[in-house]
Amino acid sequence: MNNLHFVCEKVTDASPSFGTFLFNQKQHLFLQSKSGWWCYKIKKNLLQTGFIYLNINGKKACSPVKAPFGSFDISKDVAGNEFEKWIDFILQDLTEKGVREIAIKHYPSIYQKTQTAQIKKLLAKKEFKRSKEIASVIAVDRSTFESKIVVAKKQKLRKCLERFTFYHNHVSQLKKNYTFIFNTRKEKGFKLSMTYSDLQKTVKQFPGDFLLFAVSDAETVIAASICIKVNQEVLYTFYYAHDSAYNKISPIVMLLNGIYAYAQENKFKKLDLGTSQLGDKINIPLLHFKESVGGKPSAKYTFTKSW
Repeated sequence: MNNLHFVCEKVTDASPSFGTFLFNQKQHLFLQSKSGWWCYKIKKNLLQTGFIYLNINGKKACSPVKAPFGSFDISKDVAGNEFEKWIDFILQDLTEKGVREIAIKHYPSIYQKTQTAQIKKLLAKKEFKRSKEIASVIAVDRSTFESKIVVAKKQKLRKCLERFTFYHNHVSQLKKNYTFIFNTRKEKGFKLSMTYSDLQKTVKQFPGDFLLFAVSDAETVIAASICIKVNQEVLYTFYYAHDSAYNKISPIVMLLNGIYAYAQENKFKKLDLGTSQLGDKINIPLLHFKESVGGKPSAKYTFTKSW
């Protein structure tokens, strides 16, 4: 019989830790919030097979506080009945701590289909509500980026490749890329989710996990991106934008072509283009653009429960 037990530990420091995803490493947690973290673990035969970090603030627990996602980090070895007992343990412990509300922002389902299906099923059984955003993810394989995109984008890509230059910036150029993206987004009436100061602190903590790319017309930057290594399989295009003066030729396609090639060379399996949200609604034009460059839709759930 399996020796199954559950553990709740208060997280008191940002000492190095390892999880499946960057956003579930303790160093990242303490950038999101300096206090209030608890780690709930499931162990079987003395081996840890799953965990979740929850931040408790008054009557609310959430995962994450400030990150694209948090959620459960579990192996395929966790059986449904084991996961259900673990959820009961977590909810009971939270109740004893005075918590009456929980919010869990999950990663795109395509990251781990088996685990997501199990989490979705059992949280529904425990009467969690579910909301959904749509992420777009390009499968990185032996095929070229050009083979994945629609004809109109192929034509623009070829024109861009004839005129412009793609390059991989050193992380020391963070401010240059951020400022370009900030200004181009501001022109269109959009804000960035992070200030430069907060992003700089995060990059300083994880310098090898942030990648900067750009496209230039001679000496002028016309498209730029800030990407994150979520793990060894997923490269996430956290921020990207292009100069609106180049809308007709769309240099963002050339930018994504270069990022895709980098992902191929470095053995990533997925290129996450992020969600297509505009407030509480889907930004249809943005979603269509991501589909036109090879992005396949993937549900990104947020689970909530009040009691």
